[in-house]
Amino acid sequence: MRQESRIARTRLASTFAAGLMLLASGCSLDSNDNSTGPASGPGPYLTVAGDVTLQLLELDTDTWREPLGLGNAPNWIVPDGDRLYVVNSISHTLQRFVSEDGKITTGGDPIELGLDRNLSPYAAALAPDGRLLVTNLLGNSLSVVDLDAGEIVEEWPVGRAPEQVLVRDGYAWVINSNYDFSDFSFHEGSVYRINALTGERLDTLAVGINPQYAAFGESGRLHVVCTGNYGDVEGEVWVLNPGPLGVSDALAIGSSPGRISVAPDGTAWIAAGGWSNAGDPQGLILSYDTRSLALNPTPSAGLGVIDVAVDPVSGRLYAACREAMRVDVFEGRELVAQHSLEDAPNAIAVWR
Repeated sequence: MRQESRIARTRLASTFAAGLMLLASGCSLDSNDNSTGPASGPGPYLTVAGDVTLQLLELDTDTWREPLGLGNAPNWIVPDGDRLYVVNSISHTLQRFVSEDGKITTGGDPIELGLDRNLSPYAAALAPDGRLLVTNLLGNSLSVVDLDAGEIVEEWPVGRAPEQVLVRDGYAWVINSNYDFSDFSFHEGSVYRINALTGERLDTLAVGINPQYAAFGESGRLHVVCTGNYGDVEGEVWVLNPGPLGVSDALAIGSSPGRISVAPDGTAWIAAGGWSNAGDPQGLILSYDTRSLALNPTPSAGLGVIDVAVDPVSGRLYAACREAMRVDVFEGRELVAQHSLEDAPNAIAVWR
């Protein structure tokens, strides 16, 4: 494994005290006094979590709003109607933003997410009762956050080194990477299906090496991205029946795939890096049809594709290119726009 590639491509090691990624605490901007002035339009927005700021692009006008401050290592964005949540992994905080009357403000003080226990919050998804489920990479657990009370109210045990969590139809699927931080080794991971209200585990299924991310595709099947070990084990996509859990198919997609987004037409897009220190000439986006699992040609993108997001209305694909410091915009495989960034991106999401 190339440790440098591990840091750059997944940010997995950026969330713990081992020092694999350091962000000066003085750069943290999470606070309760951020706001942007009136917008020229009501949204929707492309939201980009950089190292220390939230950058918002108005999609109807292609104009940027004033950035808002974030904590250290913002890693995951959860849009929810007029609200937006950002998980800051090193700060161990959850920030809340509210869009109202053309203005975006913080929705209260950041919520503390287990800094005293070094849980390393990673990703999040909304439960049916409005609470937020947050995976804890080092805690091997799922924190249940009461957003009204502004605190963790429950903690459910899951597998080792959980990354993404997805919620649908009253269930939650937890992607356990099973990464061993004691010796920095990769292993076969697992998927848990649990009751999204109680945390009761209903199913467990072993999957490939280093599963990190997932998305629902055609016919509701769950597409789990197994990144491999960044060396002799390349990436796979395991296609699962969501419940009871079972393997439906598998796709040897190659490379080191990361975050996945599925378009309304069933096309899957996966961020797969492409880094100059590895000798890559450009960024890499992998793609396939979630119905047939046929591979699609890869579009050309800026170096360091770290996240992708599809606008469910327009179908446009947005690729966060960390090394190139920009967002590339695609219609199908055609590059239609590029937006320069002032803060290197970690995560993106469309907020409608």
